Amino acid sequence: MKFPAIILASFSVSLQAFSQQQPLPVLQTFYVRGNNSDDLVPSSQQSFQYDKDARVRVHKDYRWIEEGKRWAPGSSVESEYDEVGNLILQRSTFWHTLTDTINHISTITQTFDQENRLVEYSIVDEQPSYGYYSETRFIYTYDQNGCNTEVMLQLFSNGVFQRERIIAYVTDEHCRAQVVRSYPTAIAEGPHDATVYTYADNSEVARHVYYIDPDTTLTEEYLFEYDQSGRVVFDQRTGVNRSFHEFDEAGNPIRQWYDDWDNETMSWKRSSEYYQTFDSDNNLLAQENYFSPSPTGTWGISQFGSYEYDGEGKLHRIHFRSVYDFGLVSEVTSVKEFSYRCDGLEAETTSTITQGDNPGLASRTITAYNHPSGCSNDQNLPIVIVPNPAFAVVRLLLPEVFEAVTIHMISSNGQLANVITTNRGINPVELDVSGLAAGFYIIRVMSEGFVASGRFVKN
Repeated sequence: MKFPAIILASFSVSLQAFSQQQPLPVLQTFYVRGNNSDDLVPSSQQSFQYDKDARVRVHKDYRWIEEGKRWAPGSSVESEYDEVGNLILQRSTFWHTLTDTINHISTITQTFDQENRLVEYSIVDEQPSYGYYSETRFIYTYDQNGCNTEVMLQLFSNGVFQRERIIAYVTDEHCRAQVVRSYPTAIAEGPHDATVYTYADNSEVARHVYYIDPDTTLTEEYLFEYDQSGRVVFDQRTGVNRSFHEFDEAGNPIRQWYDDWDNETMSWKRSSEYYQTFDSDNNLLAQENYFSPSPTGTWGISQFGSYEYDGEGKLHRIHFRSVYDFGLVSEVTSVKEFSYRCDGLEAETTSTITQGDNPGLASRTITAYNHPSGCSNDQNLPIVIVPNPAFAVVRLLLPEVFEAVTIHMISSNGQLANVITTNRGINPVELDVSGLAAGFYIIRVMSEGFVASGRFVKN
């Protein structure tokens, strides 16, 4: 099965959207406006560690506890890959942020055969405080042509088998599904459902047939059409909804529109439209989104977005405007501004939302990246690190005393080695580095409105 690319209705653009032009992020710190002041206070933080092939090995999430002035663990995801790059183990741990106790553990394991095909997928959910865990297994079977012919689903609760279900595939010589049946193993010939696929040129028809009993069926029909590049340009769920998709010469989605079926008029009614414009470098320049139509034919919600880039092609500014017309027209404007320091080592995002004439929420995100290539920005202030090289302790002499700083230690391979937060002016700052592995490190000291950096060698 192939599925259409979707233009998201919301204007959410993450820093990863232009990661091809930036190094990999190692730390993201989020700030929001405080409840009782206009000052931005810490909100959450994410750190990333990578393997030699730039795959995320460890991802940690923290929540700022204002009362204790500390970062509390929120979640941690550790991933392992085999030598060909398949994800074989992923362990996710979630904490109660106030008590620092583990609430939930999720472990995913994947097994592949010699042909690099997935043969078993397992997910185990544990809740230690309740003494409960469940396991879901998917077991995959292939025919001599390498086509997936069966998926067996098994459910366990606290080690006790609960139920089993089979998804069986009948495929053609191209491994395209012709019939997909799903049923409990105990009643393989009883009530079940099936999807029947037929192919003609660049179109595909999927008929979903529910076999309620031997004499009763309920049929739904899905239709997909593809262009010469294999992209979905039309899909339809008969009597429910349909969508159309257009692409430019570079393959960027530039237009999508959606219709819903109206049973009263027995006709299609437009439900939403999305437009995108790209430049010659395939950078997104503008978006227009329309949805929630009114009975009079006007759009209840209209959204407009524009994107600006600097001379190096890095995203510089995003301007959003949303117009709500449900009897009383109102507008909301959101501006995101991106600034870069130290040749892309760090990016800062500032967001401001204005509703009418009233300023609303403001937030800031500071992202530190790996693979620094040096600094030539006046905003990056120097610090003195002694002794250097160091064995157990280093002292940081800052260019001036700052009230609240966050210190990041980044190893030579771009991994975050440590994070220290101070909330009162200390100069010099003394750091214990005895637990660090030997090697070269970058120290980044960040606070409101400034960043300072230095390098040292750990013996």
